[in-house]
Amino acid sequence: MTLTEGTNNIRIKANNQDGSDQDEVSVTYRRTRRPPSVSISKPSNRAVLSNPQVEVTASTQNVSSKSDVQFELNGRRVSNFSFDSRRGRLTAKVSLKEGNNNIRIKVSNSDGSDQEEEDVSYNARKRPPVITITKPSRDGQGTLLSSAKLEAKVAHVDRKEDISLQINGTRQLNFSFDSNSKILKATVKLAEGNNRVVIDATNKDGREQASINIVRKVRLLAPIVEISNPKNNSKVSKQRIEVKASIRRVENKNEVTFKLNGKTINDFEFKGSVFRASSILIEGANKIELSAKS
Repeated sequence: MTLTEGTNNIRIKANNQDGSDQDEVSVTYRRTRRPPSVSISKPSNRAVLSNPQVEVTASTQNVSSKSDVQFELNGRRVSNFSFDSRRGRLTAKVSLKEGNNNIRIKVSNSDGSDQEEEDVSYNARKRPPVITITKPSRDGQGTLLSSAKLEAKVAHVDRKEDISLQINGTRQLNFSFDSNSKILKATVKLAEGNNRVVIDATNKDGREQASINIVRKVRLLAPIVEISNPKNNSKVSKQRIEVKASIRRVENKNEVTFKLNGKTINDFEFKGSVFRASSILIEGANKIELSAKS
């Protein structure tokens, strides 16, 4: 016997030659309700993503077909999703807009409806320029030449017009830039002394600047050392002797080396070009060495 939902009356009646009788009962049938449910498992609510392409997954219960599912992204219905009715699983790949995005999934059946929504943010990855100067290899590098080779990698820039090259504050246009390798090359003319090289690059995500110093050195004449006292091969009767010399083309004491019998002695005076030292000799031959390096 199949009951209808609600109240059902069941009556039984019997007859024979002596009469009849009957009895009846009321039975109420309430069908078990199976309302649908949905839960978004991926992405997580309030997630902040750096990739606009995102996979959406959700699990459902008591949903029999894809037609009972409504998928929305930012208020617009999305039909390009798959639904496994056996497992109650929804999957989809969607493209987010920059900023906040709303994902909403609604499900329904004859017993009701349910929905869940999440907000996720897509922040586009910023790619400002990145400048790496590779030649010269170090800051403050010196050279005796009147020019120097400059080489740098300028990442996340596509055009030479987005790069500025300055030498000692003056903009230079004579450089090359390979948009494939991102390599900048130039031969820069150097002034005497320090030269500041500045590379500046811009794109839609920002600006970057890198600099390096190249020192052009002047070729100097070698120092001249002349010992005036004592004279070479001289003989003295006193153990302590005063050493005097003239040292030209040298500016600092640390550029002068004084040795007596092979031992370096730092106790001496050097002012202007005048060298003085008071030293103790050993008996016999003594060797005095005085050198300078600029």
